[in-house]
Amino acid sequence: MFEIIDTVVIGTSLTELSDDVVRAGLGVARASGARVGLVHAFQPQWAYSAGPYLTEAFIQETLEVEKKLAEQRLADQIARLGIRKEEIAGKIIAYGPRTGW
Repeated sequence: MFEIIDTVVIGTSLTELSDDVVRAGLGVARASGARVGLVHAFQPQWAYSAGPYLTEAFIQETLEVEKKLAEQRLADQIARLGIRKEEIAGKIIAYGPRTGW
């Protein structure tokens, strides 16, 4: 018995290096009549070095800026790969948990 696939979740680095991965997932989605969910997770560079010395306000502000930049890069990738609006089930851009701070 076959199950119907309605969403294919694809992780992306938002760069041209991940375009082939996104294309492959998009191909599976298109072949099965499914839509795609695009996911990108990030950790700011300063999280590895200066994290314990930063204020909460600075952390929140920079995370918001980085998320907005990532949203633009995802929009660029969607345009670059010709993904149509109706093919997108959702988009998630999130930062990982603060560990070791």
